[in-house]
Amino acid sequence: MRLFGGSVARQIDAWLQTVTIEELEQMEKQGFDVQQWKSKVAARLADKAAKPVQKCFPNPVDLSKLDAFIPTPRDVNSDFVRAVAGKSLWFGNAKKRQKAARGALIYAAVVQANSDLWRPGGEPFLPAVLLFALDEAHKNNVPWLRETAAEIAALKMNDSVPPDCRQLIASLRNHHSNFCRKVGDSIRKGANAWCAVYTFESPPLLPRKCLPSDGIVPFILKDEPEEGLGVGLFDIPGYFYIA
Repeated sequence: MRLFGGSVARQIDAWLQTVTIEELEQMEKQGFDVQQWKSKVAARLADKAAKPVQKCFPNPVDLSKLDAFIPTPRDVNSDFVRAVAGKSLWFGNAKKRQKAARGALIYAAVVQANSDLWRPGGEPFLPAVLLFALDEAHKNNVPWLRETAAEIAALKMNDSVPPDCRQLIASLRNHHSNFCRKVGDSIRKGANAWCAVYTFESPPLLPRKCLPSDGIVPFILKDEPEEGLGVGLFDIPGYFYIA
């Protein structure tokens, strides 16, 4: 009996390495008690979310190379502004350059992303969920971004979610959701913080054509975020901050 029990236990442990929270919730609706399993799966997923460097293609960057571009307004005719604004097919180049010259340079932490974004590729229109802040104290604060992104990722797997974060976490759990939400006071620690789905239309613009291995990506703010409407961001070509 012990041998049989040990074999079953090993099978369950192996299954828990691949099963999702959604699959466990479906079992729960059928009357199974899965609370203990949900806790183990949540811990596994939260641990992975807190250590993105272990699952990524090695892609170091040097964000300090962007320090010279933080002050605004920037020279509208500079190579940096022209590269960030890109080219429009119609008559929008001047307007885009003005926004690229005046927009805040912010860092964003990856909360979750399409797995193809973590390795060199080139496929267009791949999504990621990003955490970013707009206030001076947090918009370039890498330790705060990492800590808060990991906390949000962990809440996705947790049965207990603060009331002011329930809408955000519900959106995060819906893999088909395209959302932009302000982060609740209980976890944002005084920051003007937002969490939004962002689609990388051109991954080749990223350094080495994939996300930085520490999960921190710089942008120029194009348009202020709005609940339900999204956020406008300019990609910064990776050659400006590649290590």
